[in-house]
Amino acid sequence: MEVGTNDAFERKYMEKFRAVAAEYGEFIKYERDRATRDLGLHLTRPTSKGKELVSPAIVWFQMKGIRSSTLSRNDYDKASKISLSLDIKHLKFWYMLPEPTYLVIYIESA
Repeated sequence: MEVGTNDAFERKYMEKFRAVAAEYGEFIKYERDRATRDLGLHLTRPTSKGKELVSPAIVWFQMKGIRSSTLSRNDYDKASKISLSLDIKHLKFWYMLPEPTYLVIYIESA
């Protein structure tokens, strides 16, 4: 069974993000993604006893990736801004939710 290049690319940047964010909390994943958010993080904080305490705070992330074939390192270094197309209804929906949703852009060439 073949894995598509888009799936492999998404897996790559999702795992990089997980590696960075793992020290800050417990991951939450929708069983079925109906809210157009990829990953949640139930934040934790360290205790004086060297353990972690789960906080009441939850944040969500929507991940997007830009391949190096789309934006080279040279073009990235020269750019004053990076554009990305998003459906406005997603942004409006995230804004209404009680927990924040952060948009994370992975730029492969950078």
